Amino acid sequence: MFFSVKSKRTTGGVVPWRDIADAPKGSALHGEIVRWANRIRDYGAHVFFTFNHEPEAAASDAMGDHDDYIDAWRRIHRIFDNKGVTNVDWIWIMTDFAFDLPPDDPRGRYAPMWYPGDRWVDGMAIDAYNWHWCRVEDDIKNNWESLDHIADNPNTLGFRDFAAQHPSEDAYLAEWATVENSGAQPSVTQTKAEWIAEAQGYLKGWDQLQGILYFNTTDKFYHSCRWWIDTSTSSLDAFTAMANDPFYGGFDTA
Repeated sequence: MFFSVKSKRTTGGVVPWRDIADAPKGSALHGEIVRWANRIRDYGAHVFFTFNHEPEAAASDAMGDHDDYIDAWRRIHRIFDNKGVTNVDWIWIMTDFAFDLPPDDPRGRYAPMWYPGDRWVDGMAIDAYNWHWCRVEDDIKNNWESLDHIADNPNTLGFRDFAAQHPSEDAYLAEWATVENSGAQPSVTQTKAEWIAEAQGYLKGWDQLQGILYFNTTDKFYHSCRWWIDTSTSSLDAFTAMANDPFYGGFDTA
């Protein structure tokens, strides 16, 4: 199970990270975290746990800054430790974009600023997307990007390089996906199927990588961003070939 907790109520209200970090013992908020810890511990099976994925993204702006986030993460971790939770891997998840930003990004989104530290993390991950020109609602046009460029941008820090600086931690792609090539950028000829096949080869060369989760849906904000594996027959065939590859747990008998 991949258990992801967002710092919001089901009614939509925000729970500030600082409130979590400073919640006194006996408070309602502290009691909620204790209940998570007890239920996950008693579940028994291994669980991947992340607190507030993509904390640097605009959707989390109302929750606090990077210091608040790190303090909240560590507080939750300490409560879990105190309750004897040993069946959890703590996975820190950022956008891929956060690793492409400069340290002086005016909005404070530079990924390393949000890292809770090796003591508090078992693995790290990004949500990696080839958006291309699908965000028509905001008229955002991105270059077509291969997965290796998204994860390992040679012009910036890059997620893969950051992960390599922390060799004790596992690396993951918590979300990854691509749209079809719309043909809107004539210089780009690669198809979605070819993009997936290229990713299949690239990921085999990344020893620190331990898991990948494809984001098989339509984007809830940008409805032209259709990540489905079956947006074309060729894309489905390419994904099927990857899934059947023994490297990825498949059983290719061809």
